[in-house]
This record gives sequence, C-alpha cells and structure tokens, in this order.
Amino acid sequence: MPKCKHCNKDIQFIKTATGKICPVNTESLSDEELSAISTVIFNPKIHKTHFIDCPAAERFRK
Repeated sequence: MPKCKHCNKDIQFIKTATGKICPVNTESLSDEELSAISTVIFNPKIHKTHFIDCPAAERFRK
C-alpha cells in the first residue's frame, strides 16, 4: 500500500471525474473500493483527500 512521503500515512491514488489523480486517505475507502481501486472515482462526499490533513500538502499539490 502506498504511503505519504512526508507523514508516512497510508494513502491510495484515485481518479477524479476529470481524470486527474488525487491522493486519498485509505480509511475513507471501503473494502470493496480497495479491492477495485483502479475503477474508483473520487467523490468528495465520501472520500477524504490526503491534502486535508497532511502537514506537507502544499509541497505535493500540483
């Protein structure tokens, strides 16, 4: 499982509706989503972007 390079928290990268890649905290993903991670589309009502709580978010934001 990928980890944040700064805070070492477990994350996953999922696509947004526009096709961009977004890092999300793993705990905001269901077991079903984790098993089919390549098909998951980011939903801000369900998923928690890692940029919200990583102390180094601005270093990684594009």
